[in-house]
Amino acid sequence: MRIGNDGLPVIPVKVHSYRKTLLLRYYINPLTLILSKRFTRTCYIDGFSGPGRVLFKGTLFELDGSPLIALKAKPGFTDYVFCEKDRRFRNALELRADAYTVNRNVTVWPAQDFNQVAPSIIKRIPTGWHVFAFLDPFGLELNWTTVETVSSVPHRELIINISAGLFRCASSSHTQDTVDRVMGMHDDWSLYDSKELLALYKTNVGALGFEHVRDYPVRGNRGPIYYLILATNSPTAVKIVGQRMSEVNLTGVTHLQLMVEREAGRLSTLDDFIETPQTKLDAFTAQSESELRPPHLHQ
Repeated sequence: MRIGNDGLPVIPVKVHSYRKTLLLRYYINPLTLILSKRFTRTCYIDGFSGPGRVLFKGTLFELDGSPLIALKAKPGFTDYVFCEKDRRFRNALELRADAYTVNRNVTVWPAQDFNQVAPSIIKRIPTGWHVFAFLDPFGLELNWTTVETVSSVPHRELIINISAGLFRCASSSHTQDTVDRVMGMHDDWSLYDSKELLALYKTNVGALGFEHVRDYPVRGNRGPIYYLILATNSPTAVKIVGQRMSEVNLTGVTHLQLMVEREAGRLSTLDDFIETPQTKLDAFTAQSESELRPPHLHQ
């Protein structure tokens, strides 16, 4: 297990994961600003939280993972729920999150599988709250029944990570049960190509009551590594996330590496070469406040 600069565990990730970091930053700030004007309580759910910090493979560069990104958002959510099945990661996250518990409710559940605990989490959320769920498993750990459970909240928006490994499993007779569990149904998955399988998943998500379901591929050197699925009732959310993901995906791996190094404080001479994440975030938040202003945005 890798240990971070603070003496707590970190999880190794590839540099393309920085695209998720950028998306969350560019979206959560304006999202929570608008939601705070419509809902007295807003809840962020991270079902596969990890330890809160990531280490980029092949480097010594550490950055915040999704839990700390969400906790540092402004104005942020009123309530946070984190779940991580690895006990060491879970305990590390609890220690790291402790600094961000002032004037908000932060719950780090005991180490367990989110698929098992999701019904208990959702039962504790009043119907008047708005929920934003970030479901980012490390592989094909997210069961379809869990997606159904989280989507049962009246006011909700989801971002789901679907690994391209799903398509490889579909083509093998030995992993059909895995695809059944992720898709929530049984079929001869070898008959589906990747586009058909992804389209079916999106159709099923839409049937849970979402007006808009969009997929955004996150690419590596050899094509999509996974897809981020946005499920929402907001056309403006589709516009904003789509625009930002297009920009993020245009950023090559080498460029991402430079951005990571810059943020980690390892470079100091790139001011004229690249905007820092915070500079882009400030500009994006100002733009999104006006774009997200129409009423009845997030249902």
